[in-house]
Amino acid sequence: MVADRFSRSRITAFSTGCVYSFQPAGSSGATERSETNPVGSYPESCLGREVAFRRAAQNLGTRIALIRLNYAVEFRYGVPVDLAHKILSGEPIDVTMGHVNLIWQRDAVAHTILAHELASTAPFVINITGPGVHRVRDLACRLGGLLGRDPVLTGTEAETAWISDASLSHRLFGLPETSLDQMLEWVAAWQTAGLPTLNKPTGFEKRDGNF
Repeated sequence: MVADRFSRSRITAFSTGCVYSFQPAGSSGATERSETNPVGSYPESCLGREVAFRRAAQNLGTRIALIRLNYAVEFRYGVPVDLAHKILSGEPIDVTMGHVNLIWQRDAVAHTILAHELASTAPFVINITGPGVHRVRDLACRLGGLLGRDPVLTGTEAETAWISDASLSHRLFGLPETSLDQMLEWVAAWQTAGLPTLNKPTGFEKRDGNF
């Protein structure tokens, strides 16, 4: 319906890196050329959204950009927020889904706006996330140091994870401005101050795609 109504506009539609297959934990992650093989209701629905917009591009000539976003973070939401909450409450952190990408929300929005200019009838597909792959275990330990608490860790890291290679976006738009250290420091300071969160856990621990 959106594509029909705005068929002569450029449309940027969000998707997710979860549309890809699980990638080896030691790799740089899925690229835009990697196979899509969604597992579970959430990534399946996101791939369905992509299909709908691809059909609009093909049938209506609509210029589309598809944003496969992974693990955005802000003060009130994101994997580090989940980890900080569990550390402060003494809840165990399951590290089975042991590797993630991270990007600060402002940087994700900035790259998305720039990607909008590249919308095309092809359509244009791009991964948006931060550089590198981070071990959840390491993130928890670093946050624990900032919060003055030892994290309680459980599970063993799986050999695969939902991780993406966003080097194309970094070549086109530059690296995200917000460093990993800054993200963790901001989240820890926010939690220490007792400021509110969205109370919407990411569910990053799940491997069935049913969020």
